[in-house]
Amino acid sequence: MFVFESDNYIGKKFGKLTVVEFKGRKEIKNDGKRKRFMQMFRCKCECGGERIVALQELQSGKATRCKKCKPSKLIGRVYGKLTVIDVVRKAHKDKKTKKQWGALLKVRCACGNEIIVHASALTNKVSPKVSCGRC
Repeated sequence: MFVFESDNYIGKKFGKLTVVEFKGRKEIKNDGKRKRFMQMFRCKCECGGERIVALQELQSGKATRCKKCKPSKLIGRVYGKLTVIDVVRKAHKDKKTKKQWGALLKVRCACGNEIIVHASALTNKVSPKVSCGRC
């Protein structure tokens, strides 16, 4: 019989996540013949965020960071004279009003000026923003 040792994973690092504590076992849906469980762990991310993750997700590489620090695929991209240098606010949905808020990006123009723009202004196919307006 297999004996699970949760202490073996405390302190281990998986990507940006470090296992902090064993949270218990969670029963998962099965074929009805036998019970199946996932071992759940609380992990702390390098950015300071926390996440409860199944051991299988850590071992397979599906979970490597918390939900707050998803990588931005836009950083480093160039749109005309503008280069994306940072994400000021990530896109999110307000839970109370159900309103969708787009991402705000900090961009640097070829002239050196830095401005904050909506991501949709850069990725708009009809009339994209391609300069800071000063140059």
